[in-house]
Amino acid sequence: MRCRDYRRQGHAIAFDPGAGKGLEAIAAAASTHGLIFESGRSPPILPPIHFFASLSKHLTIKGYTFFGVVADPEVFTKAKAYVYNRLQSGTFKPQIDKTFPLNQIVAAHRYMESNAQIRKIVVTV
Repeated sequence: MRCRDYRRQGHAIAFDPGAGKGLEAIAAAASTHGLIFESGRSPPILPPIHFFASLSKHLTIKGYTFFGVVADPEVFTKAKAYVYNRLQSGTFKPQIDKTFPLNQIVAAHRYMESNAQIRKIVVTV
């Protein structure tokens, strides 16, 4: 008996920070045996993922929140070291969409609520 050759067409790993309408499109773009990380909650009711897309591709959908990291001091210490080391070495390069001075915090928040940003919003003190 031969194992089926699953060629990865699509994305092996995807991150959905809003857990919103795009989940079905993300599932469609995922590869067979793909992994989707869900974080956040944009709408009050999550849209259902197409059940057959997840079954036929053997997808794994895993919930992730920041609090799952910071609640455990040992995990948080390791996570901080991981990020700091990569920022210091230049491996991680933060992608900034827009920067606001602190006196424009209301404008920064409105910009965030608009969902117009693609990268990070920075508020400088």
